[in-house]
Amino acid sequence: MMDLALCLFKYFPYGGLQRDCLKIAKAALAKQHRVTCYTMAWEGEVPKGLLVKLIDAKGASNHQQCLNFSKQLSACLAEANHDAVLTFNRVPGCDFYFAGDPCFKAELNNKKHAALKKLLPRYRTFLDLEKNVFAKDSKTHILLLNPGQKTIFQDYYQTPDERFHVIPPGIAKPAESISKADARQTLSLPIPADATWLLMVGHDLQRKGLDRNLHALAYLSKALDQKVYLVVVGAHKLDYFKKMARALGIEERVCFLGNRDGAYELMQAADLLLHPAYQETAGMVLVEALVNGLPVMCTEDCGYAFHITAAKAGELISQNPFSQVEYNERLLAAIQALPSSDWSRHALAYVEGQKFHDMPGEVLGLLESFSLKT
Repeated sequence: MMDLALCLFKYFPYGGLQRDCLKIAKAALAKQHRVTCYTMAWEGEVPKGLLVKLIDAKGASNHQQCLNFSKQLSACLAEANHDAVLTFNRVPGCDFYFAGDPCFKAELNNKKHAALKKLLPRYRTFLDLEKNVFAKDSKTHILLLNPGQKTIFQDYYQTPDERFHVIPPGIAKPAESISKADARQTLSLPIPADATWLLMVGHDLQRKGLDRNLHALAYLSKALDQKVYLVVVGAHKLDYFKKMARALGIEERVCFLGNRDGAYELMQAADLLLHPAYQETAGMVLVEALVNGLPVMCTEDCGYAFHITAAKAGELISQNPFSQVEYNERLLAAIQALPSSDWSRHALAYVEGQKFHDMPGEVLGLLESFSLKT
């Protein structure tokens, strides 16, 4: 039996990192491992057998809380002496880091006035935390969802190759496949059954590009005779986006569902997944769409965008620079092409040859091997 520690700033039910953390915790518990999760806050149900240890990391700012958390965590880990430690945020002294966020130093260097910002406490703190994980002389192993991240981190930190491990997405298999008509009837949403359903799923709706989708829907409502609706799953800044939809005159064409489980049913009911994200390290929702045979339109910088291209199951939109006009026009063309396209069939065929469901098992294998060597 392995004594495993998981570290996460905050747990809430619908975040991407949080979902991955929970999958790994449940897989470890199923193998009779002892699992302790260190966090500043836990919202939602705690799985049976999981020990949650809350760290009261006070601070006047977010970066100060994160720094205090890392300091207190180091003391807790030194006392507990776990067999393996996996962190989902950048904190020093852990055995493995699950890289769900982009390179902070690279992102900062692309901002205006980067040199001045590096002098501010917030940026200095996060740069230092990142350096502690990726520095050439650090011992932390890095789990990559997006293999393209490796070169970026190495450009800034010269991290040795042997510390990187590429892991697959952790996508659950749909319980059953149902027809689009049956899925729509089951959902009973206030949308005509014969309308075109566009779907957006994400926790941070602003970063995922909901504003871009609302502007595109306003364009479509005038350019198309057929009815097109947008279904939105997520609760981030909902009031702001509802006001935006109202101002654009499309509030009746947008169905805001808030946070909810059961995205697979929605994917089986929808015609196209839209993910014009401003920034997306991986984009698990893109792979979830492929598993359900749902075509995708996303920005080219999304970590898992290469799967859409390889599957021939949708289209990529330019990100640098992003053009709302181009997005509107290409979305219109995609909707018009849907009835005759092979995107859905291509998605399902592509999934058959991929290991999209093995992430928790592969991560546990790495952790177990490490614990046997120490």
